[in-house]
Amino acid sequence: MVDHFHVIHHVMKAFQKTVLSWAHKKEGMILLHRKQRLILKAKEDLTVEESQERVRLPELDQA
Repeated sequence: MVDHFHVIHHVMKAFQKTVLSWAHKKEGMILLHRKQRLILKAKEDLTVEESQERVRLPELDQA
């Protein structure tokens, strides 16, 4: 049996692991500074400026 809470929990754990591994690189630290909200926001809810900013994070877009 699968419940919504545990699915979201596992997805967020994997996402945070990916973000942290990327953030430990020098270029990752600069690009990820204060971007958590942007990364977690649904693509369809992004403004034009946010979409352009998110394009700068190609590895995270694929994760």
